[in-house]
This record gives sequence, C-alpha cells and structure tokens, in this order.
Amino acid sequence: MRRFKAFISYRHSENGRRHAVALETALKRYAKPTLERPMPIFRDEKHMKPDMSLPKLIQEGLENSEYLIFI
Repeated sequence: MRRFKAFISYRHSENGRRHAVALETALKRYAKPTLERPMPIFRDEKHMKPDMSLPKLIQEGLENSEYLIFI
C-alpha cells in the first residue's frame, strides 16, 4: 500500500508554489467523508528537513505515491 495518494511536482517559483498549494488544498477537500482524515499528498516543501537529501526524499516520495501530478 502506498503512503501518499499523490505526488505533486511543480516549478519552485512563486506562481508554481501557489498553484501546488491550491491544488493540494482542493484535493484534500474533494470527496472527503466527514470525520475522516484528508488524503495524504506529497509536496516536497512539507516533508523536507535540513539534514535530508533532496534527491532521496523525492525518490522515496515518488515510490510511495499512487499518482504523479505534474504542474
């Protein structure tokens, strides 16, 4: 079973980030049953920590995601 429902890939510009955040928010609200957690979405800014390798983080995010959304 995959850890994330989707992996959002986007250009790291102000517009790209704004669209990625808006898409993630919309997906989490879409068809969400009452009292259930929203679907888990991977967006690197949320999961990145100072001591992490970005290529490894992205690879693991992709491997653990059911869908890839490329903006």
